[in-house]
Amino acid sequence: MCLGADIDSRSDFKVMTTLNQCRLHGDILADGTKLIAEQNDVLLNNQDKKFGVDLTAKICAGRIYHDGVAYLPVEGTKVNIEAQRRNGSWSDIGVAVGSPVEGDVFTLTIDHGIRQKGAGYAYTIIPDVTPNDYSNRTQQCAILANTGKLQAVRYAPVGTDAGSDAGAAGGVDVIGAVFYEAGSLSFGGIDITVSDPCIILLKPKAHIYELTISCPLAEVACIDFTLSAHGKQFIKHITMPQSGETGASVNAHMQGVAICD
Repeated sequence: MCLGADIDSRSDFKVMTTLNQCRLHGDILADGTKLIAEQNDVLLNNQDKKFGVDLTAKICAGRIYHDGVAYLPVEGTKVNIEAQRRNGSWSDIGVAVGSPVEGDVFTLTIDHGIRQKGAGYAYTIIPDVTPNDYSNRTQQCAILANTGKLQAVRYAPVGTDAGSDAGAAGGVDVIGAVFYEAGSLSFGGIDITVSDPCIILLKPKAHIYELTISCPLAEVACIDFTLSAHGKQFIKHITMPQSGETGASVNAHMQGVAICD
C-alpha cells in the first residue's frame, strides 16, 4: 500500500501523484470495463468507439488493470487514466544523443488540484495478476493513520476481516507503521507508543507479538517501545545497531507480561 499525506502547494500549477507511467501494453480495465486495447478498439459505456491511442479519462474506480498490475485506489478517489502516443528525445534529459523516438504510453495519476493544503492519497498495487483474476482483488489493508506525523496500516490475509481485533481468530496478520516523530498509535484495543522516530512491523500471533523495528535516520541509540493490549502492557528498551550496521532492523518477541528477546 502507498500512502501520502500533508501535500501542500501555493502554486497555481496542479499537484499530481503518479501511480505509474510506462509503455502501453495490452488492455486497460477499470472495474471490469475495457477502456482500450492494443488494436485501438475502445469500449466505453458498452459502445465500441475508435479512439486510436488517445484516451483521457477521469474516473472513480476501485480496481484498475494494465499489463499484469492491479491498482486499487481507496474508495472515492478519482484517478486520471491516459493512453497516448508520445514522442521525445533522450537528449532532452541529458542521458543520450540521438533521433527523437515515439511510443504509446500508459499514465495513471491522481490530480490533487492547485494550491493544496494537507492533501493526501492512498492506493494499493498488486503485481503479477491477470485480467481474469484482478477483478476479484479487494483492499486487504485498513488505514490506521495517514498524516505527516504517522502513517500506519493493518493487513488482513484473503478471507479475513481487516477490521477485526489483532490476535483474534481470523484477525490481522501484520501491522506496519512509520513514526516520523515520537508518538502513539491506538486501534482495536491496542496502544503502541514509541520514544523516537522509527519504522515498525508488528505481527500478533495468538499471545505472542513479533516486533521488527528500525531507525533509518540512525539518530538514536535506543528506542523505548510500549505495547498495551487486552489489559496487559509490554515495555521494550531496544538498543539500535551502530557503526557499520546503523539503520538495520532489530527483532524482538513479547509474550504475556514478560519480555524475551
